[in-house]
Amino acid sequence: MRSKCVLGTMPYNIHSPMRNWYHFVTYSRQAILLWTSLTVVLCNCSPSFKCPLEEYEALLELRYSLLHNNLPSPPTWGRERDCCLWEGVTCNNRTHQVMKLTLSSLEEYDELANWQLNFNIFFSFHELRLLDLSNINIGGLQSQIDISRFKKLKILDLSNNQLTGTIPLSFKNQSSLRVLNLQGNYLNGTLDVQDISGFQKLKILDLSFNGLTGTIPLSFRNLSSLSALYLRGNMLNGTLHVQDKSRFRKLKILDLSDNSLTGTIPLYLKNLSSLNALYLGGNMLNGTLHMQGLLGMRKLRVLDLGFNQLTGGIPIALGNLSSLNSLYLGQNSLTGSVPSQDLTALDVSNNQLSGKLPRQIGENIPLEILVLSGNSLEGPVPIELCKLQSLHVLDLSQNNISGSIPSCFGKMHFRKSDSAHQYLSVVGELGFGSRWEVNTGVESYITEIMIVDLISKGNLYAYRTDYLVLMSAIDLSANKLTGNIPLEIGNLDELVQLNLSHNQLTGPIPQTFSKLHQIESLDLSHNQLSGVIPSQLTQLKFLEVFSVAYNILSGCTPDFKDQFATFNVSSYEGNIGLHGPPLEK
Repeated sequence: MRSKCVLGTMPYNIHSPMRNWYHFVTYSRQAILLWTSLTVVLCNCSPSFKCPLEEYEALLELRYSLLHNNLPSPPTWGRERDCCLWEGVTCNNRTHQVMKLTLSSLEEYDELANWQLNFNIFFSFHELRLLDLSNINIGGLQSQIDISRFKKLKILDLSNNQLTGTIPLSFKNQSSLRVLNLQGNYLNGTLDVQDISGFQKLKILDLSFNGLTGTIPLSFRNLSSLSALYLRGNMLNGTLHVQDKSRFRKLKILDLSDNSLTGTIPLYLKNLSSLNALYLGGNMLNGTLHMQGLLGMRKLRVLDLGFNQLTGGIPIALGNLSSLNSLYLGQNSLTGSVPSQDLTALDVSNNQLSGKLPRQIGENIPLEILVLSGNSLEGPVPIELCKLQSLHVLDLSQNNISGSIPSCFGKMHFRKSDSAHQYLSVVGELGFGSRWEVNTGVESYITEIMIVDLISKGNLYAYRTDYLVLMSAIDLSANKLTGNIPLEIGNLDELVQLNLSHNQLTGPIPQTFSKLHQIESLDLSHNQLSGVIPSQLTQLKFLEVFSVAYNILSGCTPDFKDQFATFNVSSYEGNIGLHGPPLEK
């Protein structure tokens, strides 16, 4: 009776010739083929691979390529004879063919590595649905990728590598691909993809954060199935013009931010009736914020026009966009008053808005982010703001706001947004394919990421101030506020940043500030605060930035320990009556 040869039980003795063969296999493609042939001949049997031999060989060749370029290979590769058990490899449960291959983030890849990848290795995987090669410092490809040879590939992720030159892909006769991610490389040249017509089913295309130049090409009109197009962070120029807009009826996310686009907001945008999110921030768009090009987008939830050259008033008709919940108009030259329609996030910072803060803004119950800094707003802080119990970022800095700080602020929550944290964790880890399981089909996951991306960019990505949205923050600095700091502010035990500097506040620093257990930045400088610095502030274990400089404080500085041992003279200077370390006197 023929004996069965089980490769998984190969002797592993330091003097074993079989062990020497094993290491030879690991480092040589030729040895792989020889080893496999000898195994079959000598044992007169079929090796106990669950994954096909061709795919096993291809994975070992890939491992050899990594090691040959001084890159770490996944630690489990080669330990088991069944490559379906290897890290980053997902197989079909029935055929045991590789369906998903993920190298992203398996190891910490050397930033100095310049891996010239032979992409032909991957053509051995005939059932491959998802290929994630993101974040592994691929420096180039030995040849252009002929995508048409992948008959079933749905997701290809080459993001955050070091690819240079033009887009290294041939698209002809490729109809299965749904997601292509090339963001975060060094691709350059014009965005000329004439042979992109084969991508009839492509839903997500991400070419952001490269060095692409020129205008947006007409060939994009062939991508009639696109749901999301990301071209952020390139050097695209010309007017915002897309031919044959009727072909983009399915487009839900359009991101052209941080380029060099010019001209006015085009009227044809109203034809993009399915659009949920429009990112045009960080360009050189000019003219007024006219509504003719926006009113047709009834499903629009996120609108980012910040960091442009827009002028004129903010149209009241924006309120007719009933689905809109996040509006970013910061860093323009807009005039008039603050809009007060229902939103989740509103950023109109660094414009030329004037007048008083509208009391109606307190009726915008869902508001979480309110950024009005860098305008010419005046009058008191309306107590109606205290109705905004979902608010976790309030920035009214660099205005002419006067009066006292409402004590009812202490009854608000200013709680970190759990939902934002959830969305950020998903998006932050996402390499477009890295969190998608291919066995259930890609369509549902495309839908899922559309929702995640929409919400995350609404609350995170498009938020263009110095704050991180995951924190809770109050910034009332550089105004004309007077009176004492309310003791009730100390009740905001989840507050991360508090900046009351450059005002005319008087009275003592509240001892209740010792209850701000999550505070990381506390700036009370350039006021008229008096009395001693509460010694209880040393209980603030997360404090990284602290300043009470240029007040009229007296007494001893807090104990020079824990976080307070990290603060230098600049935290206390300008207070004649203060003494103790780190001050010299």
